[in-house]
Order: sequence, then C-alpha cells, then structure tokens
Amino acid sequence: MELLDGSLLRLARLSSEPGFGFVTLCPHTDGDEPEERIVPLGTIREIRIGAVEPELRLGFSVPPET
Repeated sequence: MELLDGSLLRLARLSSEPGFGFVTLCPHTDGDEPEERIVPLGTIREIRIGAVEPELRLGFSVPPET
C-alpha cells in the first residue's frame, strides 16, 4: 500500500474498522509487536494486491552457506 506522503507499507491485514471514512492498517513486522494505524481513506494513493516480494535491504550481508 502506498500513502499520499510516499510511504510504502506491507500489510498483514486491512480492516474496514472504525468506518466513517477511516480504515485500520496493520503492517507486517519482523517478530515485533504489530502496530496498527488508523488512516483516512483519502490518504491512500495505491493498493497493490499480489505475491509478496522479498524486501530489499540496504547494506552488506553474508551470502547464505550452501
């Protein structure tokens, strides 16, 4: 999901609550406590539905051992 401010969120779920022009977003977390955000519908620029792509991380990493 992309918001008007340009931020991208990978959602675990999207809820129609609380209603009245607002929705609840629950982004994916890496083992952390889930953080829900209630946003107005007007702040949503785009919703993409599809297979989850691996998230690109900046920096260096050790290649997996084979």
